[in-house]
Amino acid sequence: MRFILKNMDFLIGLPFAILAVSCTPSGPPPPPAKAGRVLYQRYDDHGQGTTSVHISLSKQIATVKRAGTEIGWCYVATGREGYGTRAGRYTITEKI
Repeated sequence: MRFILKNMDFLIGLPFAILAVSCTPSGPPPPPAKAGRVLYQRYDDHGQGTTSVHISLSKQIATVKRAGTEIGWCYVATGREGYGTRAGRYTITEKI
């Protein structure tokens, strides 16, 4: 009976030993990730005036202006051709 219990301890510990060995790192750590491209810039002066957004469909960039002065830009995704909204002037009714 003692022989069986000793073997049972071995069998219970075996999966943990295999898991510990398989999870250890193999080799040096990977190099740090390179910085990605800039996705937006904001240089708002918090001035007064009407704020407007111009979207370039060909460049997929939105340019934000206040009182005619550019205060920032960001990349946008405007959707697929054939499923879009007609080009024109629109008022922002909700922001998330």
